[in-house]
Amino acid sequence: MKMFTHLKDFNWIWVCGPQRSGTRIGSKIIAHDTGHEWVQERDFNTDGLSSIYNLRIQKKLGERCVIQCPGLTRWIHRVCDPGDAVVMMFRPIKDIIASQNRIDWQFDKIEAMKYDQESGSARLKYHFWTNGQKLAVEKAASSFEVYYNSLSSHRLFVQKEHRAGWEHDRTEVEK
Repeated sequence: MKMFTHLKDFNWIWVCGPQRSGTRIGSKIIAHDTGHEWVQERDFNTDGLSSIYNLRIQKKLGERCVIQCPGLTRWIHRVCDPGDAVVMMFRPIKDIIASQNRIDWQFDKIEAMKYDQESGSARLKYHFWTNGQKLAVEKAASSFEVYYNSLSSHRLFVQKEHRAGWEHDRTEVEK
Protein backbone atom coordinates (compact mmCIF):
# COMPACT_ATOMS: atom_id res chain seq x y z
CA MET A 1 0.00 0.00 0.00
CA LYS A 2 1.39 3.40 -0.97
CA MET A 3 0.34 6.13 1.43
CA PHE A 4 2.02 9.17 -0.09
CA THR A 5 1.42 9.08 -3.85
CA HIS A 6 -0.46 12.39 -3.45
CA LEU A 7 2.97 14.02 -2.88
CA LYS A 8 4.58 12.79 -6.11
CA ASP A 9 4.11 16.06 -8.01
CA PHE A 10 6.07 18.14 -5.51
CA ASN A 11 9.68 18.95 -6.42
CA TRP A 12 11.28 18.78 -2.99
CA ILE A 13 9.57 17.27 0.01
CA TRP A 14 11.06 18.44 3.31
CA VAL A 15 10.41 16.07 6.22
CA CYS A 16 10.97 17.88 9.49
CA GLY A 17 9.96 17.74 13.12
CA PRO A 18 11.66 16.91 16.39
CA GLN A 19 14.49 14.42 16.37
CA ARG A 20 13.07 10.95 17.13
CA SER A 21 9.61 11.90 15.76
CA GLY A 22 9.93 9.61 12.73
CA THR A 23 11.57 11.90 10.19
CA ARG A 24 13.88 9.14 8.94
CA ILE A 25 11.29 6.40 8.42
CA GLY A 26 8.71 8.95 7.27
CA SER A 27 11.05 10.38 4.64
CA LYS A 28 12.08 6.90 3.47
CA ILE A 29 8.44 5.89 3.07
CA ILE A 30 7.60 9.10 1.22
CA ALA A 31 10.58 8.62 -1.11
CA HIS A 32 9.51 5.03 -1.74
CA ASP A 33 5.91 5.97 -2.48
CA THR A 34 6.73 8.96 -4.71
CA GLY A 35 9.80 7.58 -6.49
CA HIS A 36 11.80 10.65 -5.40
CA GLU A 37 15.45 10.46 -4.37
CA TRP A 38 15.92 10.15 -0.59
CA VAL A 39 18.40 12.58 1.00
CA GLN A 40 19.08 11.85 4.64
CA GLU A 41 20.26 14.46 7.11
CA ARG A 42 23.77 13.07 7.35
CA ASP A 43 24.27 13.68 3.61
CA PHE A 44 24.58 17.42 4.32
CA ASN A 45 25.40 19.65 7.30
CA THR A 46 22.16 19.13 9.20
CA ASP A 47 22.22 22.57 10.81
CA GLY A 48 23.72 24.52 7.94
CA LEU A 49 21.45 26.69 5.88
CA SER A 50 24.27 27.18 3.39
CA SER A 51 24.40 23.39 2.98
CA ILE A 52 20.80 23.39 1.83
CA TYR A 53 21.45 26.10 -0.74
CA ASN A 54 24.49 24.15 -1.96
CA LEU A 55 22.36 21.01 -2.14
CA ARG A 56 19.81 22.87 -4.28
CA ILE A 57 22.59 24.00 -6.63
CA GLN A 58 23.97 20.46 -6.93
CA LYS A 59 20.60 19.00 -7.88
CA LYS A 60 19.52 19.26 -11.48
CA LEU A 61 16.57 21.47 -12.30
CA GLY A 62 13.48 19.36 -11.93
CA GLU A 63 15.16 16.63 -9.88
CA ARG A 64 12.79 15.56 -7.15
CA CYS A 65 13.96 14.77 -3.62
CA VAL A 66 12.68 13.88 -0.18
CA ILE A 67 14.93 15.52 2.41
CA GLN A 68 15.00 14.26 5.99
CA CYS A 69 15.82 17.41 7.96
CA PRO A 70 14.83 17.55 11.65
CA GLY A 71 17.82 19.82 12.33
CA LEU A 72 16.43 22.40 9.89
CA THR A 73 12.92 22.47 11.34
CA ARG A 74 13.47 25.93 12.87
CA TRP A 75 14.14 27.45 9.43
CA ILE A 76 12.06 25.27 7.11
CA HIS A 77 9.74 28.16 6.24
CA ARG A 78 12.78 30.02 4.89
CA VAL A 79 14.23 27.27 2.72
CA CYS A 80 11.14 25.83 1.03
CA ASP A 81 10.13 27.09 -2.40
CA PRO A 82 6.93 27.12 -4.42
CA GLY A 83 6.48 23.61 -5.77
CA ASP A 84 7.84 22.10 -2.55
CA ALA A 85 5.99 20.33 0.25
CA VAL A 86 6.86 20.44 3.94
CA VAL A 87 5.87 17.44 6.03
CA MET A 88 5.85 17.92 9.80
CA MET A 89 6.15 14.63 11.67
CA PHE A 90 4.11 14.35 14.86
CA ARG A 91 4.68 11.81 17.61
CA PRO A 92 3.66 11.97 21.28
CA ILE A 93 6.27 13.88 23.30
CA LYS A 94 6.56 11.02 25.82
CA ASP A 95 7.47 8.63 22.98
CA ILE A 96 10.02 11.09 21.58
CA ILE A 97 11.65 11.48 25.00
CA ALA A 98 11.68 7.70 25.54
CA SER A 99 13.39 7.27 22.15
CA GLN A 100 15.90 10.03 22.93
CA ASN A 101 16.72 8.34 26.24
CA ARG A 102 17.00 4.91 24.62
CA ILE A 103 19.76 6.11 22.26
CA ASP A 104 21.27 8.57 24.76
CA TRP A 105 20.60 11.53 22.44
CA GLN A 106 22.78 14.45 23.58
CA PHE A 107 21.55 17.33 21.41
CA ASP A 108 18.38 18.58 23.07
CA LYS A 109 20.08 21.73 24.35
CA ILE A 110 21.54 22.54 20.92
CA GLU A 111 18.12 22.12 19.28
CA ALA A 112 16.36 24.11 22.03
CA MET A 113 18.86 26.96 21.65
CA LYS A 114 17.53 27.52 18.11
CA TYR A 115 14.37 28.69 19.90
CA ASP A 116 16.26 30.65 22.60
CA GLN A 117 15.54 28.01 25.24
CA GLU A 118 17.64 25.54 27.25
CA SER A 119 15.71 22.27 26.82
CA GLY A 120 12.53 20.65 25.59
CA SER A 121 13.27 20.92 21.86
CA ALA A 122 10.43 18.60 20.79
CA ARG A 123 7.82 20.65 22.61
CA LEU A 124 9.37 23.87 21.30
CA LYS A 125 9.31 22.68 17.68
CA TYR A 126 5.64 21.71 17.88
CA HIS A 127 4.72 24.98 19.59
CA PHE A 128 6.61 27.01 16.96
CA TRP A 129 4.92 25.06 14.13
CA THR A 130 1.38 25.46 15.44
CA ASN A 131 1.85 29.09 16.45
CA GLY A 132 2.94 30.57 13.14
CA GLN A 133 5.49 28.49 11.28
CA LYS A 134 2.86 26.38 9.52
CA LEU A 135 1.24 29.55 8.16
CA ALA A 136 4.65 30.88 7.10
CA VAL A 137 5.35 27.62 5.24
CA GLU A 138 1.99 27.79 3.48
CA LYS A 139 2.90 31.21 2.04
CA ALA A 140 5.76 29.56 0.15
CA ALA A 141 4.87 25.88 -0.22
CA SER A 142 2.35 23.22 0.76
CA SER A 143 2.31 21.70 4.23
CA PHE A 144 1.23 18.33 5.55
CA GLU A 145 1.14 16.87 9.03
CA VAL A 146 1.93 13.17 9.40
CA TYR A 147 1.54 11.21 12.60
CA TYR A 148 4.21 8.63 13.33
CA ASN A 149 1.69 5.96 14.32
CA SER A 150 -0.05 6.31 10.93
CA LEU A 151 3.09 4.91 9.28
CA SER A 152 2.70 1.55 11.01
CA SER A 153 0.53 0.12 8.23
CA HIS A 154 3.18 0.75 5.56
CA ARG A 155 5.21 -2.26 4.45
CA LEU A 156 8.52 -0.46 5.16
CA PHE A 157 7.60 0.22 8.78
CA VAL A 158 9.12 -2.17 11.33
CA GLN A 159 7.05 -2.67 14.46
CA LYS A 160 8.56 -1.65 17.81
CA GLU A 161 8.97 -5.19 19.13
CA HIS A 162 11.26 -5.96 16.17
CA ARG A 163 13.45 -2.86 16.70
CA ALA A 164 14.95 -3.70 20.10
CA GLY A 165 18.65 -2.87 20.19
CA TRP A 166 18.64 -0.90 16.94
CA GLU A 167 20.94 2.09 16.47
CA HIS A 168 19.46 5.58 16.11
CA ASP A 169 19.41 5.60 12.31
CA ARG A 170 18.24 2.11 11.46
CA THR A 171 14.87 1.74 9.75
CA GLU A 172 14.85 -1.67 8.08
CA VAL A 173 15.38 -5.30 8.86
CA GLU A 174 18.74 -6.73 7.84
CA LYS A 175 18.50 -9.27 5.07
